[in-house]
Amino acid sequence: MKRVLLVAFLLIIVALLVGCGGGENSPVVGVWERDNWLYEFNSDGTIVVTLNENANSAGTGTWSVNDNRLTLSRTNQGVWFPVNSYTFSFRDGSLILREQWGDEMTLTRVE
Repeated sequence: MKRVLLVAFLLIIVALLVGCGGGENSPVVGVWERDNWLYEFNSDGTIVVTLNENANSAGTGTWSVNDNRLTLSRTNQGVWFPVNSYTFSFRDGSLILREQWGDEMTLTRVE
């Protein structure tokens, strides 16, 4: 019985996390570029980051959106990077990511 309750609890947690994620309707979904880096935000909440479309430099991870906050968690060749959280907005078709200390990154939609 404990195992059934544990599995049910874990399924509820996963459903809640997926519900907080981006999803197919999120305007973040797509491929974005910044300084030869490509950021592919997939509708299943995964992200692939590559340099100059070089698969050997790929990092993978997850992303989620909650209100106007975008959270990224990724690895590159097995090395975990710190979780990054940004406020985001759109300006002239670009995705603007603002770090907590005010620095901005502008990503341009490729696809």
